[in-house]
Amino acid sequence: MNATAPPTVPLRARLPVAVFSLFSKIENRLVGDGSRLFAPRSVADLVPDAQTIEVAPVRTKHTDSLPQGAIDRIRRYDLDVIIRFGFRILRGDILNLPRYGVWSLHHGDNRVNRGQPAAFWEVMLQQPTTGVTLQKLDTTLDGGTVLDRVLIPTHKTSVKRNRLELYAAGVPLIARALRKLHDGGAGAFFDEASAHARVPGFYSYPQYSTPRNAHALGLLARHALRLSARNPRSRRAPKTVGHLFYSLGPGLERRMHKYRMLRPPDGRSWTHPCAVAHEGRHYIFFEDASLSTGRTIVSLLEIEDGRAAADDRVALERPYDVSHPFVFQHGETWYMIADSRARRTVELYECAGFPEGWTLSKVLLQDVEVTGCVVLHHRGRWYLFGNVPEKTPASNAQPLVYHSADLHVDTFAALAPSVVHTGRSGSLMAGGFFTWDGALFRPSRRAAEEASGIDINRVLELSPASYREETTDAILPEWRADLVAATTLTSAGRLTVAGALVRS
Repeated sequence: MNATAPPTVPLRARLPVAVFSLFSKIENRLVGDGSRLFAPRSVADLVPDAQTIEVAPVRTKHTDSLPQGAIDRIRRYDLDVIIRFGFRILRGDILNLPRYGVWSLHHGDNRVNRGQPAAFWEVMLQQPTTGVTLQKLDTTLDGGTVLDRVLIPTHKTSVKRNRLELYAAGVPLIARALRKLHDGGAGAFFDEASAHARVPGFYSYPQYSTPRNAHALGLLARHALRLSARNPRSRRAPKTVGHLFYSLGPGLERRMHKYRMLRPPDGRSWTHPCAVAHEGRHYIFFEDASLSTGRTIVSLLEIEDGRAAADDRVALERPYDVSHPFVFQHGETWYMIADSRARRTVELYECAGFPEGWTLSKVLLQDVEVTGCVVLHHRGRWYLFGNVPEKTPASNAQPLVYHSADLHVDTFAALAPSVVHTGRSGSLMAGGFFTWDGALFRPSRRAAEEASGIDINRVLELSPASYREETTDAILPEWRADLVAATTLTSAGRLTVAGALVRS
């Protein structure tokens, strides 16, 4: 369904917002127009036999509605979903026509930002995150049923960059929601959506609109002052190096200020640690990266009497990069899982003489973009959790879950995304599972709206049919002033290890 182009805005309506318009043109010239995101695409490229209905909406000052003839034509198709693109505020019978509603992307977190322009007020007000919301439209402005949402860290120096990053982050939401509706059914899909809405939902912020000239001048003057006050180097993301932090005590150490830091040699970064306990001794396996070449291997350290017993040494080196080591024992045999993004594989290694002597046993997953894998043997079955590609925004990401009856024989089968229900962040793996007070927990990379930290999630259900968890706790990078992010938590025996990024 195509809408005819809206009428040209008259000059008398453009003059009151001329300052904002000029600012937008300057940013477009400096940053670029994001042409790949906004390049016109025909639905016929994806669905060659798609039928098109040309519609001339009935327009008011701010809204569009469809004439009755168009409504009658659309009704004949008995549609499940209509996705709104290109129209302004949509009103009228069209909202109740498709079986599961009219869906629309609102480029703003409707809990704190309703109105327009997209991704502008978050920069001007220096809000920590900018959101995009997928809604089932109703007659209230930005008040429809929320079907999905993603948040990204606000790009606090550029409205245009913030907007482009937001638009890219919102693209997967519609496909993900349609897949979830198809896989789980309408009942479960809308039950989950309505469960999130069972609160009054007070909105304590203005209804935002394009700032008029005097207001825009004040906003942009303050924005310019913030930019000029910044150290030029601080306008870029801070340079960071992975460090390891550990505690050797009676059990899981929850006081982060008690951890000791392990500093990598110059030119290297230590990330993604895995703690291991064996015959009364404690080891840390970790990804060891060269900052000059980007080459990654797996190294290890032994921790003894509260300190590193010796210098780090190589545990696994291949002709290609290997990363995200996860080491575990089953029976008498020690195993390591490591991934290679360049080869698109997740590999299983066996150890001939722990802690060294690793040989390739099996490729667990092939031709997939899965990283950071951990395994869990739970009630007689193997479960493999892995991260989605890093191009997915962290707050929108959720782990991929596979299961198998046998580590060596069976092919790992994937759980459908619609039956994987993660905690508050729903984000990437941040270390192996651990138990506390009889319960099973999963650490995950915390969502952008909170901080660059780790969520701790209690597992409520794990089976070949479903995975559910709830977020109960968090680790934030606040125990040292030079920390940028907490990335990993892992424990074994008396050893607890955290991975973190430190400003270099």
